[in-house]
Amino acid sequence: MRGNTMTPAKLREAIEILGTNQSALARSIGVDPRTVRKWLAGENPIRTSAAILIRLRLADVRDRTHPIEA
Repeated sequence: MRGNTMTPAKLREAIEILGTNQSALARSIGVDPRTVRKWLAGENPIRTSAAILIRLRLADVRDRTHPIEA
């Protein structure tokens, strides 16, 4: 498995951590909501570009919830 791949389980976890839903996530990464549904069902592989965007959003949430103190 390549480093940028994402499983349906990890995608579900990301949606929960981000506090969003499938449709909102789809809009935020520029894909159709049906695409996210297919990823979650394991019908289609999650594109590397989408996995990277989702991980960047996760990193942003983590940075905001656990800021580094100067």
